[in-house]
Amino acid sequence: MEQKRLPIFAERFAELRGDMTQGEFAEYLGISRPTVGFYENGTRLPDVLILRQISERCNVSADWLIGLTGDREICPSAIDLLGLSSKAIEVLKEMNTTPANQLVGGILPQVGPLLINRILENKECEAMVYFTNQALLAGLKAEVVDSSKKSFGSLAGFQQSLIERDEGYVKVPTRDAVRLYMRSACDIFENIFETEVNLALDKMLQDTNKVIQDRTGEIAKDPDVPQ
Repeated sequence: MEQKRLPIFAERFAELRGDMTQGEFAEYLGISRPTVGFYENGTRLPDVLILRQISERCNVSADWLIGLTGDREICPSAIDLLGLSSKAIEVLKEMNTTPANQLVGGILPQVGPLLINRILENKECEAMVYFTNQALLAGLKAEVVDSSKKSFGSLAGFQQSLIERDEGYVKVPTRDAVRLYMRSACDIFENIFETEVNLALDKMLQDTNKVIQDRTGEIAKDPDVPQ
């Protein structure tokens, strides 16, 4: 019996057929029925174009089909999904190899990703994004602020006017509106960053102490280590 060329592909390709006959599946994919049989038996492999066609019509990842991942869903890249630049992605990757983590054998959580996750998950992050978006919008038109119709001299007064949302809005110069919105966003970010950095550092220190204590205990129990 001829050995399957890529067993994982044959298995996952057959899984996609489900309750359809080979003929029905072949018509659905736009290939011949014998080809479906060859793929399921593992005696042939699709070329790149056919692999892409199978992936698109069955809405599964090509990487999943050939066994490179266990996730069958098509996952957009960070560039496509989040709008991150290639440079930003490289910086995030670098955060996964921190010297502190290497010193303790890779047991600690990565500080960079931990901090970024905490910042994005912080409940105040939504307000920061709101003010940033408002600053961008204000750059396109004169913004309405200050419900009292009096000139405002503080950020607090400006923010209060946004909260009240009554009928007393007046226009202010675009530049001032942008500056105030951005100041709000920056203040929120500073508060989030300070809070989450402290929490991340606390967690790192706790994990470090635990690792040191565990390893100290292992050394103490080692009969080959002089006591």
